[in-house]
Amino acid sequence: MDEDPLVLIDKAMGILEELEKSIGRVSSSAEKGEVRRGQVFRLYNLVVNLEETLRELRRLVYEKCR
Repeated sequence: MDEDPLVLIDKAMGILEELEKSIGRVSSSAEKGEVRRGQVFRLYNLVVNLEETLRELRRLVYEKCR
């Protein structure tokens, strides 16, 4: 997957923004005692997706800086 590093940064920022919103929703639900397994799973998926995107970005940056 050879993407432009700036595209990957935008993708990572989008994932991070969605993660922030999801954490807010889960926190609100937790206060009411209504956290569902699906909410936690979605947070986990966002973290994994962000990690993969940042890993790819790091690879591209290292390639271009050598």
